[in-house]
Amino acid sequence: SFNSVFANGGVYNVRLIGGTYLFNHCTIASYFNHAAVRNPALSLSDRENAENIIPLKIEINNSIIYGTKESELYSESTPFSKLPTESFQFGLYYSLVKCRIVHDDDDTYYVKNKWNEKFKFDIDASKYFADFHLDSLSAARTMADPMLCRDRVELSVDIEGNNRIDESYPDAGAYEY
Repeated sequence: SFNSVFANGGVYNVRLIGGTYLFNHCTIASYFNHAAVRNPALSLSDRENAENIIPLKIEINNSIIYGTKESELYSESTPFSKLPTESFQFGLYYSLVKCRIVHDDDDTYYVKNKWNEKFKFDIDASKYFADFHLDSLSAARTMADPMLCRDRVELSVDIEGNNRIDESYPDAGAYEY
């Protein structure tokens, strides 16, 4: 998926159990507050149940994973500190993430991410309004990997057709400021 917004889905925004996934310049945001239970914005697992392992490989680049919970990124089956495993491959690059457990850059699976930075979208949940555009002070500004945008023509513009490669460093998420 690229230049996509997955937002306010209620119980789950994105829940992946097994498979191979690539997210480039996506905004995964959960500010939905009209459900009794709300899970993290992005939930991952390599297991359908205790006996059934379904290999999961996911790479997230230049994206935003944010919301109202303490942690919006969650692994249902294997703690992130124990990844990668044979059945669960995970890479997070140049992204802004709200997560209780912060992962240091290791130049392999976690590269140049920003964790738990003060950040907000224009949200009015009481009116069911959400605007996921970045503002001028956003922590997601100028943090994305510019080579990804230059190497992949479909990433050279944002979800609205705004040019990403005019700046030396593009913005993370689906929208360019």
